Amino acid sequence: MLTVMSKNNQHATIISVYALTLNAANDVKEQFYSDLGNALTNIPKEDKIILLGDFNTRLGSLFPVGSEKLLPLF
Repeated sequence: MLTVMSKNNQHATIISVYALTLNAANDVKEQFYSDLGNALTNIPKEDKIILLGDFNTRLGSLFPVGSEKLLPLF
């Protein structure tokens, strides 16, 4: 996590993460997302948040490894 300050005294916090894959144990994944949530909630409300990362996941058993699908943008 890195916090930077701009010329006009505004802050931005940058967090870069590499999420666990589907093969990781559930308790390990839950701890990862809990830690990420705690990090995000501890950033001051007036800061801008830039969250970067590789949220490396697949959707259910319909998409086995090797048959990645592109999802529509929201």
